Amino acid sequence: METIDEMPDLAVNYISSFLPRLTRSEAAQYYERYVHPYFTHDGHVDFGVATTAVTAIADELGVAAIPAEAIYRFGCWYHPLAGECGMQADPQPETLDELGQALLETEGDLEG
Repeated sequence: METIDEMPDLAVNYISSFLPRLTRSEAAQYYERYVHPYFTHDGHVDFGVATTAVTAIADELGVAAIPAEAIYRFGCWYHPLAGECGMQADPQPETLDELGQALLETEGDLEG
């Protein structure tokens, strides 16, 4: 998150590598429109925005959407401010198993 917030040129380089059809200028515009406003230095996530994005992508792929919290809160566990994300620093093994199963099911939907 710090890189996205504090090193926009590096973030644009990554976007360019992920979306090679974009020019550098277009990648910079993409960063300013779709990335920078939604990623904060402190790692907090706007779950309203995340839910809208996850649902839109799932709809486009023709698969069932999973809760945005299952994607974004997972990262909070390893963040120094885990308590502020509403998650404990060390997740329960059952929770990790559930997240892993959701990931496997989603990958199967995408491949199938």
